[in-house]
Amino acid sequence: MKRIFIFVLLSFAANSVAAQDIITKTNAEEVRAKVVKIGTDEIEYKSWDNLDGPVYVIRKYDVFSIKYQNGTRDIITSLGEIERRKKIYERLIEYPKYQGEIAVGYDLGMNSYGIETRDRVVFETTHGVRILPYLYTGLGVACNYYYPKILRLIYDDHYEDFVDEGVVIMPVYVNVKGYYPVARIADVYLSFDAGVAIGISSNAGGYKHFYTSVGPGINLGSKNGSPRCDLSVRYQYMGIFTDAILFRVGIQF
Repeated sequence: MKRIFIFVLLSFAANSVAAQDIITKTNAEEVRAKVVKIGTDEIEYKSWDNLDGPVYVIRKYDVFSIKYQNGTRDIITSLGEIERRKKIYERLIEYPKYQGEIAVGYDLGMNSYGIETRDRVVFETTHGVRILPYLYTGLGVACNYYYPKILRLIYDDHYEDFVDEGVVIMPVYVNVKGYYPVARIADVYLSFDAGVAIGISSNAGGYKHFYTSVGPGINLGSKNGSPRCDLSVRYQYMGIFTDAILFRVGIQF
């Protein structure tokens, strides 16, 4: 009699375990449940320990699989998808983070208002925060050295030449970049600067004008934290007779 009782008890326990659904989460946690509904984005279930209790809701991308009471199993989120989301999460938790840049460039002056603007050498450094993989903002300072040059004023019936000495202008600006990853080692971006250009050489004392620079670029190199190569082309303006196209190469760190 005792053996029969034990057998019946074990059979009941086995049937009870077999009758439940097992929800396995993407973090390997298992939930004993009775699945009520599987929707487009969510799964509704009741706790196996309290079938008369409330209905719980879990997001489908938090569930790896469901093993039903009849022994069948549904894969809700594949291992490949879990790994992809893990990598995205690991990238996102790195942000926000510091990002700096140092660059040199050469500006080709454009013909503006009847005057041939001068070429110049440019040094820039920008430091700020990479808010997300796709967005950066920071503060920058630059040094623009205008070569001495004979400038020609062109009138309707004649022209006049005069010698203009070398000039040093220092732009101070806010920089914003929008990034778009195109390969494992490459991000393209669009950069925009806005600030003020200040004359710092003796022959540019008192000069102050609105400064802006805009143009595309590309970052090349490993994304594991090591310095990356930065290449860009930009339109640059810091007052009348200063329009130029900037060819720029630098290092991002």
